[in-house]
Amino acid sequence: MPDRLHVACSTDARFAADCAVMLSSLVATNAPERLHVHLLHDDSLTASEVASLRAIVTESGAGFTSLTELEERATGLSRSDRFPVRAWYRVWLPELLPELERILYLDADILVTAALHPLWETDLRGHLLAAVTNPLYASMVPRVQTELGLPDGASYFNSGVLLIDLDAWRAAGTTDAVLDFAARHPDLIWPDQDALNGVLHADRLHLHPRWNAMPGLWELPRRFLPYTHSQAQEAAAAPVVVHFVGPHKPWHYRSRHPYRAQFFAYLAQTPWRERPIEGRSAWQALLRALPAYWAYRVEVAVDRWPRGSQEAWWRLRASLGRLRRMGRRAGWR
Repeated sequence: MPDRLHVACSTDARFAADCAVMLSSLVATNAPERLHVHLLHDDSLTASEVASLRAIVTESGAGFTSLTELEERATGLSRSDRFPVRAWYRVWLPELLPELERILYLDADILVTAALHPLWETDLRGHLLAAVTNPLYASMVPRVQTELGLPDGASYFNSGVLLIDLDAWRAAGTTDAVLDFAARHPDLIWPDQDALNGVLHADRLHLHPRWNAMPGLWELPRRFLPYTHSQAQEAAAAPVVVHFVGPHKPWHYRSRHPYRAQFFAYLAQTPWRERPIEGRSAWQALLRALPAYWAYRVEVAVDRWPRGSQEAWWRLRASLGRLRRMGRRAGWR
């Protein structure tokens, strides 16, 4: 097992501030002399921004490599405002880092709270990668079964934290398999993550949720969490990797994340310290006041209704009425 911890991450200009927080927390909680960061990024990141991210890492004493010119590889792959092309860059890590046996991939929207070497030293026991199961609403499970071929919702992993056996990945031709899956399924909802699951769900070692603590641990009813009661309690009480997955990042007005203050404490140490809060509006204020599950239900329902229809208004009134009644019974404040 290599003693030096190799971490790969990916960002663009929009998530440069988040990446700065991730890197700052990474070097603060891990021995820098045993750490090397491989940054994958596109041309939207300026030379000055790359230099700032590099400085966060190297001034601590850790190693740093910048990997660029990746956009052409992703030509034709699914992307959107929420899931940009850089999300695909991780599938080329075995080719980009031929000298390494394994890599720990971390998304940019992450906060590291403790040492990662216990994760780095995990015995993969013949699996190509290790990852944490992604909580899914019941309505999402049929899609991952029919479109991705997964046996159940518990087989679906989040791709924001991946411990990858690069040698095994190369030997199995996994990059080509993932890209082929994506080409045959052009309408994937979570493009890169869905494709990785479609190919690798059976070759995944299940990790404790402390290694990828997603907001559902604090926001969702227990029945939606694919972990044991003790695992959920342990991860919520002492997460090692906090992942701000979803559209409401700490810098979004809707965020009520318990680690939001820590995010801004690290952000204050970076050149992005003045990043403003986004998304403030009367509608977002209404949704922010609701429990996360019900805010999601309301948003989905409204999004499906015809714009401007009278029927939409009456359905919204009915839904909010049901929500108020349920809230009174549940004792919501």
